[in-house]
Amino acid sequence: MERIPGQLPDVSVVVPVYNAQDYIYNTLLSVIQQTGVSLEIICVNDGSTDSSGAILQQFEQDDARIVLIQQENQGLSVSRNVGLRAASGRYVVFLDADDLWPKDNLAALVKFADAHHVQLLMFDTDAFIEGTSTTDKELLLAYYQPRSEIREPLIGTAVLAKQLALGQYRQSACLYLINRDWLVHTGLQFTPGFNHEDNAFTFGLLLQADRVALLPLKFYSRRIRDGSITTAQSDVKSVLGYFVAYLDMHELFKMLPITNKQYEQIKKYLDYYLRSLKQKYYHLEPSGRDEVIQQIAIRPGGATLLRKILESDHSNHSLSSLAYELRHFIFRLVNRTPFLAPLLEVYHRVRAFKITR
Repeated sequence: MERIPGQLPDVSVVVPVYNAQDYIYNTLLSVIQQTGVSLEIICVNDGSTDSSGAILQQFEQDDARIVLIQQENQGLSVSRNVGLRAASGRYVVFLDADDLWPKDNLAALVKFADAHHVQLLMFDTDAFIEGTSTTDKELLLAYYQPRSEIREPLIGTAVLAKQLALGQYRQSACLYLINRDWLVHTGLQFTPGFNHEDNAFTFGLLLQADRVALLPLKFYSRRIRDGSITTAQSDVKSVLGYFVAYLDMHELFKMLPITNKQYEQIKKYLDYYLRSLKQKYYHLEPSGRDEVIQQIAIRPGGATLLRKILESDHSNHSLSSLAYELRHFIFRLVNRTPFLAPLLEVYHRVRAFKITR
């Protein structure tokens, strides 16, 4: 659907690109083939050193809806923020350069969002493994299960609490159609320079939104591959990202009135996140822990967070590691034996009980 001159596009699609020559053609093809909706496709080439830039330039020449922004390499967060500032659509949605929109459903999402006047509209995802299967990738594949539909909009904190209780909270910013004017009003951006930037961003969206819905359409298709941010969970850079995300989420949470009905439940989620953070920290080698301390100590709130980590009793670290391995085993078993899928629901219920009790 072509844009009408002088009229805002329905959706601005922000696609950060860095060395994605093997994927970006099919990614953009899945976007430009959406029908029944006017698009602005903002591609931010984040200093790619492969042929991604040339592929993007060809798309820009062939399709007037594509806006290409060139910048030196600054990372995913900066690229998304740059794309968001350039956006003019009524809604904004993020798409990673190695993922896809396999179905022509964007117009249906926009129609629902317009009819129900939502600030956030969630949707679901499929995931597929590329390359040799590993435990972590299988764990992520099982993680992307269908979620409960929310057709009548709810306040964001109620949605967050509901999804935490059901084990259905997904942090990925790519699974939200967002009202752009409202997003700009919130002032939310991605924290530059660290992995797991989605965690605080989507947490902030739900804390501030008044009208949130979810359609269980598997509109997004996530590629799970070696070397991606999604599958790199255990190195120092990843753990640093989790630390920074916790600090950002804690700051956002402090703005939530204690009278909010979901206050205690969301607080318990942050406590659970902190316990998980401790486990990731103690999985690092001593040199890695030192690097985390040096970088986190200089951030606002970092010294207090480090005291919580360092003064905690981690004598049960071996037990936590055993639980971690057991969880991976269960996910592998469920993935390879579909009729055991109810085990996954049991896992989510137990995990949700731990978070919300």
